[in-house]
Amino acid sequence: MVSTVIFLGYGIHTLFLGGMVADFERFGLRRIRRLTGALELLGAFGLIAGMFVPVLVVPSAAALAMLMLSGLAARIRARDAFVESLPALALVVLNLFVVTCALGVLGAV
Repeated sequence: MVSTVIFLGYGIHTLFLGGMVADFERFGLRRIRRLTGALELLGAFGLIAGMFVPVLVVPSAAALAMLMLSGLAARIRARDAFVESLPALALVVLNLFVVTCALGVLGAV
């Protein structure tokens, strides 16, 4: 649920409010800001749908983990401080934890 709320917020902020424009320009990724916001929202909606169709949790959380791994790589490439990169790292770990738990619940582990 935490990941869902965070990515709903980030997705709306990135896609509709343009709050991340400066960061995406600084990373040299201006052209994919809207795509990133849409993917964040799609992942959050996938996690919500996963409450009703549990098999959707694994691909949704895995995709969000990969998205944030890419965000972490962008921050490392931009030489951001560790503290600035920590939220992206935490979201990678959180979503990988969700994947692991969902696989356990689904009996795939």
